[in-house]
Amino acid sequence: MKKVKIIKEIIGKRIEPYGFKYFKTENLEWIFIREVEGFKRYYDPDEQVVKQYLEILESRYEKTLTVRIYTDVSRRHRDDEEEEMRRAGIGSWFAYTDEDSFRKILNQMADIIEKHGLDWLAKISQEEEIIVTKAMNEKLFSQHKVLDREFIEKFRVKAAAQCEEDIDEWYRLINGIIEDIAGRPYEDAKEMLVKIAAFIGERAYDVGFQKWEFVNKSVSVRRNNLAAPPWLTLPLPLNSVVSSWNEKYEQCEEDPNLVELCFNAIKKMFLYQKKRQRPMNKKLFSKHKDMKC
Repeated sequence: MKKVKIIKEIIGKRIEPYGFKYFKTENLEWIFIREVEGFKRYYDPDEQVVKQYLEILESRYEKTLTVRIYTDVSRRHRDDEEEEMRRAGIGSWFAYTDEDSFRKILNQMADIIEKHGLDWLAKISQEEEIIVTKAMNEKLFSQHKVLDREFIEKFRVKAAAQCEEDIDEWYRLINGIIEDIAGRPYEDAKEMLVKIAAFIGERAYDVGFQKWEFVNKSVSVRRNNLAAPPWLTLPLPLNSVVSSWNEKYEQCEEDPNLVELCFNAIKKMFLYQKKRQRPMNKKLFSKHKDMKC
């Protein structure tokens, strides 16, 4: 059975009038795409085009198909939205046995896309306003050392950890600052949020996370594969800081504190390096060798 040909024939022809074109195949995923103007973007205000995707996905374990829809905007999906999409058939799995039933299922999926999928694509193309922007990422990635130094000088914080309590103190300081600025408009809070992320990232770097990266719209500090086990990972510092600020801004404490997760990761790396008796950033370590907890 020539699945790509059949999918293009059935799904492709049904959604072509709406501007979709076949994009690519990835393993058992057949993806269509269209670009739509008119949506306000916040990640990059200069880019006002949203890429919308329709994907037919086959299970690796059984003869079942599902349809997925997604976009390239930054948006949090609420649980009630996910449930409503499933009730509409988006994300549901349909079983087939042969080519005839394969074609029948694809026609059912095309009906779902036309009746519900296009409307949902419009809904999920509305980008969140409070997100990490391209400008914030670029500033953090290119100026993290300068921003970190400014933060340390402003708050007179000890920059090198000599024991676990130092890391706990960092978390208490950061959490307090985020609470203090939670009442500000996002535009006014952005500068401090980026500096907080720089401080977190540099502390992670000092204890053993050895590389700053800017990939896929996010800045991260990654471990060196030769220096630490794979379970030692650091959540994206700027994304974590903005998320924590937004929760306090909206007075919502339901989600886990991502800033706390960042410092937990730093603490794990600190203890891992200490166990191996490998000093952290030697220059910084020696600079504070006389400081005790």
